[in-house]
Amino acid sequence: MKKEADVLKEILDYLKKLGLACYRSPNMPVLRGGVGNMYLSKAAVQGLPDITGVIYGGRAIYIEVKAPKIPKLPFEMDEEELQKYYERKAKCKDKDKERREEQQSKFLSQMKKAGALCLVARSVDDVKRALLEAGYFSDVDAPVH
Repeated sequence: MKKEADVLKEILDYLKKLGLACYRSPNMPVLRGGVGNMYLSKAAVQGLPDITGVIYGGRAIYIEVKAPKIPKLPFEMDEEELQKYYERKAKCKDKDKERREEQQSKFLSQMKKAGALCLVARSVDDVKRALLEAGYFSDVDAPVH
């Protein structure tokens, strides 16, 4: 099974091949005062996806990358799935993971409302499909200008 880091690299390589200005988001914890003292800097944006960039026409793109086995984020769910998600969430023991997922979903929802192309990708195929559906390509490897 592929790791998230492998999927992230494949997606960035694909976007670079297309000539799109997309980059790994620098939103990592910062070490302060020794081992075990990690924190997000004040400059960090809560929920910022793994990949940010600009695609044709100046439209922003945000991609949250997940390992293939990771279930959907709330951002991707319909009403029935959301209801089941919140039922499971009530029983969840991992509060940090739960908080991160909510921040990621909130950020993606806000950016989508502002006109950005936002998606959660578990493979390069997910990115190809999103770009096709958004009308940026006539096929998965040929840009439409």
